[in-house]
Amino acid sequence: MQHLVTITYSPESNSVAERYNQTLTNMVRPSLDNVPISLWAEAFNWACYIKNRLPHSALMDQIPYKVLFSKKPMISHLRPFYTKSYVYIPKEK
Repeated sequence: MQHLVTITYSPESNSVAERYNQTLTNMVRPSLDNVPISLWAEAFNWACYIKNRLPHSALMDQIPYKVLFSKKPMISHLRPFYTKSYVYIPKEK
């Protein structure tokens, strides 16, 4: 297998990756409203996690997670990004 490289400073030649980055950026930008800018990397992780649990036309409307792991993903734990949460600390701690 031949290793293919792209020309420096020419994102046009890698359109699939650039489109994916644009999709993630479009998911992240609204979620960073009233959020510390230091959380931008976590917002991208969140967006990628969500994106991998959505159907995709290239996979005949299957979920990428299901195609990779052969099981349906659990989504009951999903919350909006930067949702206030609380931690329970037992009295003995």
